[in-house]
Amino acid sequence: MKRTPGAWVHGFLGWGNYLFWTVTVGVFIALGALNPTDRLRRFGGAALSWCWGRFMWWTTPFWWRRWEGLEHLADGPFIIVANHQSTIDIPCLFGLPLPLKVSARPGIFRVPVMGRFLSLSGQVDTDRFFEQSVEALDAGISIVVFPEGSRSADGSVQRFHSGAFKLAVQTGRPILPVAMDGAQEIMSKRAYFPTALVANVKIRVLPPLVPGDDAKALSQEARQRIVDALADLRKAA
Repeated sequence: MKRTPGAWVHGFLGWGNYLFWTVTVGVFIALGALNPTDRLRRFGGAALSWCWGRFMWWTTPFWWRRWEGLEHLADGPFIIVANHQSTIDIPCLFGLPLPLKVSARPGIFRVPVMGRFLSLSGQVDTDRFFEQSVEALDAGISIVVFPEGSRSADGSVQRFHSGAFKLAVQTGRPILPVAMDGAQEIMSKRAYFPTALVANVKIRVLPPLVPGDDAKALSQEARQRIVDALADLRKAA
């Protein structure tokens, strides 16, 4: 993707703001982790929601975020499944108005600084995915899963892994599909710098899917809904 001259302004100022709020949320997460009664790290989750999910977006003039379908959030908690284009997808989804935890691969928990950041804020390690997810869901906390497993290099929706859908079938918790587009303009899988002065991120929350007893069919339905919604978002751009 070709980079416009304004992207350099976006990059230097936008990433400075990102660093500020990331350091700030890290301080709050560390303070919250000192509380031995906060076993589910609710304080850390609230810090992520406010610092990453709200303040960072409100104070970065180059990042525009548009929500659709928030009326579908009434009957949580949910197992939220979203397509994955950018590392910025995670701070973006923390702006949803409900308590969240994000599922991450075990290797990320071993990355210096970032791994500690995830651990102290109580995010879900896929090595203990079922156990930690059930505990969070039972406490009213929704789980975010990127079922593609990694970021899409070209923006298309890749094959879905089955973990989130097996969890839904076994727990009876609804799947909440979410289609996202535009965060790759801030940071894509193949580039760590914005491509334009302003990035327009669009998120559409789709109606929940009540699980039956077929995880594969549930996965296929969720993926198709996301694919269709993504095409619609791009058509309207």
